[in-house]
Amino acid sequence: MSLDIDAELRKVLLAYGETTSDDVIKAEVIKNVVYKAADLLSAGLKLVPSKNFGALDVANFFPSNFEAGSWPMKPGGSAGSQKINFTEWNSTLYKSEVKYVIVDEAKLRELANYQSEFSAKKAAEVLAIDKDHCIIDEIYTHAHASNLVTVAPGNEWNSGAATADPEGDIVTAWGNIYANSNATDEEMKNCRLLVPALAAPALMKLVLIGNVQQTISDYLNKTFKIEVVPTRYYSAAGTTGIQDDAIFELFSENTGIHEVLETNKIPLVENSRLKGVGEEYIIRQFFNTKVMPESATVTTNLRIACIANVI
Repeated sequence: MSLDIDAELRKVLLAYGETTSDDVIKAEVIKNVVYKAADLLSAGLKLVPSKNFGALDVANFFPSNFEAGSWPMKPGGSAGSQKINFTEWNSTLYKSEVKYVIVDEAKLRELANYQSEFSAKKAAEVLAIDKDHCIIDEIYTHAHASNLVTVAPGNEWNSGAATADPEGDIVTAWGNIYANSNATDEEMKNCRLLVPALAAPALMKLVLIGNVQQTISDYLNKTFKIEVVPTRYYSAAGTTGIQDDAIFELFSENTGIHEVLETNKIPLVENSRLKGVGEEYIIRQFFNTKVMPESATVTTNLRIACIANVI
């Protein structure tokens, strides 16, 4: 997706005023471009909504249960006098920072614009990796045990075995979430399947499903509204990221939120002259991710399922 630099520039002018120096405007535009590109590159941001906050420490409270009357209630009946119990939900936003330099030699060769564009893209990739680690680690560690689906040894999705059944495993995870959670039908239309990149080809090959030749990915999307999200943040040895598993979850604030700091109290982008070298840019963003706990005593979420041993 292309980014409209002119539109970004207009936003900066409105925010900082027309008296802002050209260097500040350029730095602000670069920051916005890096932020947007990182969000587009991030696999994690396809899993949970993003929400801005004005402080580093976020404190939320949500009702863990409601006191309700029994239907049908008699005239004058009451739902009771017991208070609603609230669960406290706190998190702290942490800094991710990237730096790059536009060297003087690039300017002398009239390649400054190219180096700036290339460096901004690389900065966005670094920021996207940080976001992925933040989001995916949080989602993976909060999958509810009741939703677990385990692939038998020899039936891994990338094994090529005739008994491998990725669509069956995925539909089972879908059914577990639907049966065990209180997710609405609308939420069930926003499903995400995070898979190791090594398993992704198995979902993209043509197979015969219901007498129709189609990919498993297309079938899942058309029938269950499931979007497949490949990630490189895994390890077939079972030591990194989602390890050798897949994660099935619902894209909803009831699942989790990616929290991002929005502030004018400190500069989130700075540029300065490195004597004898060139122009240095420092871009920062503060963020964290929080999965919505089921209750004050259950920290996992019934809208998240782990499909174990897919590779």
